[in-house]
Amino acid sequence: MATIIRALVQIDNLQPKFAAYNGATVQGSIPMSGDTILIGEFAPGNGVFTLIDRALKASSVETTTQMVEREFGFFILRSHSNAEISTARDAILAE
Repeated sequence: MATIIRALVQIDNLQPKFAAYNGATVQGSIPMSGDTILIGEFAPGNGVFTLIDRALKASSVETTTQMVEREFGFFILRSHSNAEISTARDAILAE
């Protein structure tokens, strides 16, 4: 089964309140004000493992959140550098 992109959003220059809200709920690296994040949701859920692996090998981003359910997988990646997140995004889309 092919991996389907349900959502892929890149947010640069996180504002302090959003970074604090997001940081309160993450299980991994905490996003800071000014960071860039990449949020993605894919189907099927197990497809997230391959996509995150590809993004982490292609750039120096950190994982903040990764959830896998039966149908969908969700992740958030963060970096201080907008270019690193763009590289991770391009690696994910290169499939």
